[in-house]
Amino acid sequence: MSRMILGAAMLFAIIVSCPSDAAYAQDPQCALAPSPKHSPNPFVAAGNSWQLLAGDEEPKNDLVAPDVRAARNAYWAKAMQMYKTAPGTGVVVGGGSYFADAPEIDPALGTIFAVVQFQSFEVFDASKGEYLPYTEMYFKIERVVASPSTQAFSEGELLSMDIPGGRLRTPTGEIRTIGVYPMSHYFQVGNTYLVQLRPSVAGTFSASKRWKVANGILVPDTDQEISRSKKGGSALQGRSVDDASAFIRQAVEGQHAH
Repeated sequence: MSRMILGAAMLFAIIVSCPSDAAYAQDPQCALAPSPKHSPNPFVAAGNSWQLLAGDEEPKNDLVAPDVRAARNAYWAKAMQMYKTAPGTGVVVGGGSYFADAPEIDPALGTIFAVVQFQSFEVFDASKGEYLPYTEMYFKIERVVASPSTQAFSEGELLSMDIPGGRLRTPTGEIRTIGVYPMSHYFQVGNTYLVQLRPSVAGTFSASKRWKVANGILVPDTDQEISRSKKGGSALQGRSVDDASAFIRQAVEGQHAH
């Protein structure tokens, strides 16, 4: 059984203000910023270099039932069509505060924490033939760190995270691209992460925070957490998964008690 972690929590018609260096923008509100004209070189060291791989118009492998895919396509067709017709508007991804001085463990961003491995991805056309791409990433749950009793997760279960944009190959071999630009830090295929999840639209989820797991140790993997670490304000950096899991459970339980 697979679950969907929806990268875009809700759809808003807003004007997005992105950093001048849009190629390396990390603000989640810039997820649908117009892709800058750049050479392939910036992707060499980019965390999301795998997004350069184009998906077929008709993916060979779909891990969800047709009715589930239809529901996802309907959501992303509306979101991506809005962006395609009015690039100044965008989809807000996730929620909560993304500033470096925000709490490192904030239950307001979700009370579900899990260790997951990024296994693979597919690019889908939300509206057949109109080339409105969204990218679906597949994660295997390796450990459930914290989860409310109302939301049961199991080790070995497959999670899907949908994010806006992607690269699609047309039947003639042309590559259509929307919303793909190099990011210095992002999920990488084969790597393991500790993620914080929150319920989103219609029983879906969004990943509000992540830390990379390297040799069993937590490493900051977003601009926000890297900045926090450099300032000496991280309580999670350098902890083992076991130690971090205990710390997170205690933090979540302690904040619920207040």
